[in-house]
Amino acid sequence: MKIDTHYQTIAQAVFDNAPDAPWNLARYTSKAISRYATENGFFELADGKNHFFVIDIPNQEPFRELRTEMAKLHDNGHAWYMAVFTLTSDGKFKFDFDYDHLPAFDVMPSADKWLDEFKHYPRPELQAQIQDWIEGKIGYDDPGYDEVVQRLRSFHEASR
Repeated sequence: MKIDTHYQTIAQAVFDNAPDAPWNLARYTSKAISRYATENGFFELADGKNHFFVIDIPNQEPFRELRTEMAKLHDNGHAWYMAVFTLTSDGKFKFDFDYDHLPAFDVMPSADKWLDEFKHYPRPELQAQIQDWIEGKIGYDDPGYDEVVQRLRSFHEASR
């Protein structure tokens, strides 16, 4: 199954970034819409410090493919917006997916990227959260830009 292969590829890519120092946990996050994604991860070291990393570009592709494959299997055809991969030092891993909250990107994708997302994966209730951005009422240089980004962050924080 393609999904299992993607899981394994992602797990291996994260493990390949393990530092030489002893570590307890790795966490890797992908925030995605159809034509825009950000990824980052860290290893929690045994001494309590964090070792930050990003997997190389070819190994980021499985996240995008995983999103598409999983949307095909979802009852409503919805795609996830955030995937969090967790790996423990004993080799156990898990994935958590958020289908219900738009990703809180540090830099908002352009309106055309959002429109493409909602064309492929319609979610009017979520689109309404950023309609002012999509319609161009708020731009990157406008005072309301930070409010849009914070709005998305607050939805995530409220869901925890």
